Amino acid sequence: MRPPDLYSIPPHIAFVDALAKGVLARCGGDPLALAQAHILLPNRRAARALTEAFVRLSGTGLLLPRLTPVGDLGDDSFDRFANGDNALPPAVPPLRRRLELARLVRAMPAARELGRSAVEALRLGDALGATRDALLAEEIAPERLKHVVADKELAVHWQQTLAFLDIVITAWPPARDALGSDGGTRVAALIDALLARWQASPPPGLVIAAGVTGSSPPLVRLLAGVLALPQGLVVLPGLDTDVSEAGEARWAAIAVGDPEDETPLRDSEEHPQHALKALLARLRLDRSDVRDWGETTERDGPEARTALVQAAMAPADAADGWHSGSADPAGLAGIRAVEAATPAEEAQVIALALREALEVPGKTAALVTPDRGLARRVAAHCRRWGIDLDDSAGTPLRLTPPGALALALVEAMAQGFAPVPLLAVLKHPLVAAGDGRGDWLAAARRLDRDLRGVRPLPGLEMIGERIEAMADERLR
Repeated sequence: MRPPDLYSIPPHIAFVDALAKGVLARCGGDPLALAQAHILLPNRRAARALTEAFVRLSGTGLLLPRLTPVGDLGDDSFDRFANGDNALPPAVPPLRRRLELARLVRAMPAARELGRSAVEALRLGDALGATRDALLAEEIAPERLKHVVADKELAVHWQQTLAFLDIVITAWPPARDALGSDGGTRVAALIDALLARWQASPPPGLVIAAGVTGSSPPLVRLLAGVLALPQGLVVLPGLDTDVSEAGEARWAAIAVGDPEDETPLRDSEEHPQHALKALLARLRLDRSDVRDWGETTERDGPEARTALVQAAMAPADAADGWHSGSADPAGLAGIRAVEAATPAEEAQVIALALREALEVPGKTAALVTPDRGLARRVAAHCRRWGIDLDDSAGTPLRLTPPGALALALVEAMAQGFAPVPLLAVLKHPLVAAGDGRGDWLAAARRLDRDLRGVRPLPGLEMIGERIEAMADERLR
């Protein structure tokens, strides 16, 4: 039995560049072999980054391999690839599901008695949806929740909780059937259909699953199916392969549970290596089965950085001595720390660093942050210099003109069309846009002056009466 073609790329290596370089080497310079290759990636962002890496390495035009994201449910490329001609019901759109779950929450007798608001119903509906997604990802039937606790001390409390969870157990399935299917079960069905097709007719070219670290049963079956192919490879990102005493202690401190157990694999520490260890456990493999990808690139960091990252991320039970100063200082080469006094100063420093990088031909830079406010401030600074940043997170709906108008309308209705929110609606760029925009704004400014003073009673009728009174006064 041949060893599994399972590889890892260390943290200090530029993952997508090393991956692209290795794929080109394995295709032996044959452009048709490269075009026949198929690479499964975690999301669309990874597919875009790998495309750019191929372009950087080739220097000329080439036929790219097929790049398919398997983690973005909103991307239909995996759907088309895996589903083929089979007819699977589409997944319920996320917004539609969210609103439907909120409606089911408000329909509960307890919710009606408490007068639960729409905002609270949306929050509870989101929590219910996340619970159902987590269960389906592990292929655990939601109905099993009814039998988790029975005839125990917490039975009364559990029955109250179960009544709430019954929304996703009993009430949601009929509503879902009228709209489509659950995203989690649909992805599992797509993966199983793909594996059945591969078993009947293995693909002729190279098939690589790269950067996919999920340990849910469907993804484990997908990666196992890739490893079973004649030309199937799996490439993991940054697996801790250190077999020293400290490395073994770190690996042993990450608990993933028994892969034979039906319960989901979980680690209380949420360690970065947990997903990789859980994945290997469910593949019935060990990290000794993982080989080094063996490629280096010009964009790599110092090799000492991998040891530094591993020491810094050591679990609490294996972190003794990490601050002893024995780490190689070369691991910090190229890393700079800036202490900013204010968020505005922080954004300006980052924007200047991005601008400095872009002034070097061929150099790229990226800002990675969960702070959307910081990202918007940095983008605003760069726009002043004529730099339009590609924000992979997109623009929130509330910051788009239609979204801002919708929020302004809701605010005006909530305040009974008080003068200030009403004028915000009337002066919005999408209201009365066109050739008559100037006359409309002039009339809005006159109304602004007329409504100053004592606040009218709530309602558009009262605003209309105030306008009529002001018009009569002008005519006298």
